[in-house]
Amino acid sequence: MTAQATNGARINRFTSTQSRNDERVRYTTELQSNVEDVDFAKAASDFNLQQTVYEASLKMGAQSLQNPFVNFL
Repeated sequence: MTAQATNGARINRFTSTQSRNDERVRYTTELQSNVEDVDFAKAASDFNLQQTVYEASLKMGAQSLQNPFVNFL
């Protein structure tokens, strides 16, 4: 292989690697932006709602398990 061909192949690999790295930087920046731009008031409200629903479902499950035992007494 000639020196020009070797250098050309290296330049092509370098360009390809640089393009992949640029794309990863853009993607990482987008992810970081998504994390930093979280509406904390909405996130806290959503979390509290989910926690309330979870606790209510646990309470209903516990009550439904107790009722059959009361019927046998």
